[in-house]
Amino acid sequence: MLYREAINKTQYLNSYVTFHKELTDAVSTLTFKDSGGMELVPVMWPGDLSKSKVYVCGYEDQVLAMYQHIYPEHKHKIERARSFKDTMINKITNKDVLLVGNGSGCDRNYSSKWYEQNIKGTVIIFNGERNYHAFQDLKDVNTIPRNQYHLGYKKDGCQTARMYFMSYFFTGQKQLWNYFLQPQNKPKSSRQHFVVYTAGRCVSFREEAFDAIATANPSSKAYFAGKCSGTQKLNNIIKYDAESHDYKDNFIFYKKFKFCLVMENTFLDGYISEKILLAFAGGCVPIYYGTMEIFDIFNPKSFIYYDINNPELALQEISRLHSNSSAYDEVMAEPILLEGTKTIQKYFSLSDQIIEDAMLKKKIRNLMYTRCKR
Repeated sequence: MLYREAINKTQYLNSYVTFHKELTDAVSTLTFKDSGGMELVPVMWPGDLSKSKVYVCGYEDQVLAMYQHIYPEHKHKIERARSFKDTMINKITNKDVLLVGNGSGCDRNYSSKWYEQNIKGTVIIFNGERNYHAFQDLKDVNTIPRNQYHLGYKKDGCQTARMYFMSYFFTGQKQLWNYFLQPQNKPKSSRQHFVVYTAGRCVSFREEAFDAIATANPSSKAYFAGKCSGTQKLNNIIKYDAESHDYKDNFIFYKKFKFCLVMENTFLDGYISEKILLAFAGGCVPIYYGTMEIFDIFNPKSFIYYDINNPELALQEISRLHSNSSAYDEVMAEPILLEGTKTIQKYFSLSDQIIEDAMLKKKIRNLMYTRCKR
């Protein structure tokens, strides 16, 4: 009896393997086009196979939080790695998935070409930062290697999806969800202080903006909470000692300020960091600079856009709101998001816990079943 059961199981497994190979071969001959007219080839994504493992390296906490929301069925298969040593490279099979969180650890000088030559499995790179290596060597997103997918600042393509850094930061910070999901929970500043500037990279235009804000409001104290403090030694520029030095906690002390200077370090389509989210979560009015795509996401009446080429408009608005409590109240009463639930679905829906029928989650899962036609 045991012998017969063993024979039956063996026959079943052999049939499954044969069926899977035939199905994979059949599927790989099909082609179709996406909504943008891009010709795609469907694939049997390795992550579906029961014996696949998921390896993660770099920005582990944020990448894992996002991935586990998108693929909750893979939670038990994840292995962490600190570096791409030869032993790890050899462990990854063509049935496995490697998650690379760009910008932290993971031997970050490797390029997409290196991954193609050295990693056998499917590689998913989360690269919300524009100044890290992954896929910078790709001039055309449609030439991406067949085993790689990029989720980040690159535009949508057959194996890429534009996803802002703020989106997967938000997914991993559950304590922020209610501030954005429920408009009535919008935080309000205590208005104890005027403005705070928090930056670890002293980019010239951010430094100049902080100087300009402090100069335009000489009777108010302008605080800096990072290592950057402007370029001028003005009497009203003062160091603020934050209790926590973890950038994810900035929203806690932001609650004491009327305004938060949260400019990006560059102007780049596809790049929106966590900075403006933390400002809103702190209840201050964000003073923002970066891609104009910000206006597709956030209500333009809820923040101040600081145009570095024409700063006078922003400086005047800051001074007006600072001196006029009623005007400041009006800004505080504005909803944060441009279109409420629609905005959540389009830019923040990486998890069904965030919103039902999460659209962005579906988009990424569907992406993994296609590749560019060669």
